[in-house]
Amino acid sequence: MKIYFIAAGAGEMICGACMHDMLLAGGLLKRGNTVEMFPLYTPVKIDFDLPVREKKIYFSGISAYLEQKYKVFRSLNPGILDNLFESPSFLKMMMSFSMDVEPSKLGALTVSVLKGIEGFQRREVLRLVSAMEKKGKPDLVIITNSMLISIAPVLKERFGVPVYCQLMGEEDFLENLPAPYSEEAKSLLRKHATSVTKFLAPSPTYAAEMAYFLAVDRKQVVPIVSGINSSYYNPLPERKREPFTIGFLSRIMYAKGLDVLVEAFVLLRKKYNKNARLVVAGAILGNKKLEYFNELKARLKAEAVLQDFEYKGALDLKEKAEFLKGLSVFSVPSRFAESRGFAALEAMASGVPVVLPDSGIYRDFVNKGNAGILVKQNNAEALAEGILKIMNDPVKADEFGKNARLASLHTYSQEKMIEENVKFFEDEIMHSR
Repeated sequence: MKIYFIAAGAGEMICGACMHDMLLAGGLLKRGNTVEMFPLYTPVKIDFDLPVREKKIYFSGISAYLEQKYKVFRSLNPGILDNLFESPSFLKMMMSFSMDVEPSKLGALTVSVLKGIEGFQRREVLRLVSAMEKKGKPDLVIITNSMLISIAPVLKERFGVPVYCQLMGEEDFLENLPAPYSEEAKSLLRKHATSVTKFLAPSPTYAAEMAYFLAVDRKQVVPIVSGINSSYYNPLPERKREPFTIGFLSRIMYAKGLDVLVEAFVLLRKKYNKNARLVVAGAILGNKKLEYFNELKARLKAEAVLQDFEYKGALDLKEKAEFLKGLSVFSVPSRFAESRGFAALEAMASGVPVVLPDSGIYRDFVNKGNAGILVKQNNAEALAEGILKIMNDPVKADEFGKNARLASLHTYSQEKMIEENVKFFEDEIMHSR
């Protein structure tokens, strides 16, 4: 099959969606398919080698911003500025400057991008599609998240081939846009959904939820497992018990619930009088996130437990593997229903039991894999009690850790993800002929 892959970069952040996209693209290549990558916005940042080298970035984030702000940029002929703004090296340099990307500041830009050829970024849409046309007609096009589906109507018109869209939790971002942008953005998403052949969701539960959110038939949203390359992660011969180490790996932000974990840690130390360490890793992007993080450190200092807290920063792949296997338990108590949960999967692959909110994909990880404990969402007391069960029953915790590793190797492996995707797309192409 000849597959065109439209993938969006996430700036300076290593994100789970990008990891998923590149693992899938690499797997499809290894299976003998032709894969053409069209990276959008910024270079894709992952902690392993890209399957296809980025020669240029389409729909540059800088161009999209300038076209939003200044009319003169919306009708420029291709030239030197485009070459500069689409250069991966230039964009990587610009990514080194920390910027806030709060939904509250991106309402107008998000709506304009979702308008597609009717928005201020019309020029970028047409230039992207033109570049795709020069490479010939594909068998199918994969759009890696629903925030990009304003391109789908043009692709359908120009190529006349199936267009598929992965769902990766973008609805939470849209829900947090300020009025009136949130409702307008959701309306545009539903409008463009009619040009998508099928949507792909990482679980049956999420597929049902997104069918309702997108206002499409339930059969149009297909559950296909998301997986990781478990070979990167190697558990210790025995799970770490002393000192008992609680780990968090994700972006440092309110939505990911680090403050809930901090409060649970304080309860473990002060109310339950337990010896434990809290070790945190992940990027801090923007001043608002830094302020949030500093408030958490101040809270730990006020409770006289800051000495048992450690921040590791943003980790590369090797550092992440070392970090995870040295944990006694792992938790990212997100305030929203996670659709991917790749950090939890990576901890599971490292043989570490998890304590997670009873929502989203986390529910599948724990219930299907018997990999840990589910607790009430956004509740520090419940989270502390869940972690306490791991502390008080180390034999059961070891069993959870072994189950977690097995689940990552079989139920949520890269191989299974690729196998399910290839079978799905091959069946789709066969039925469309």
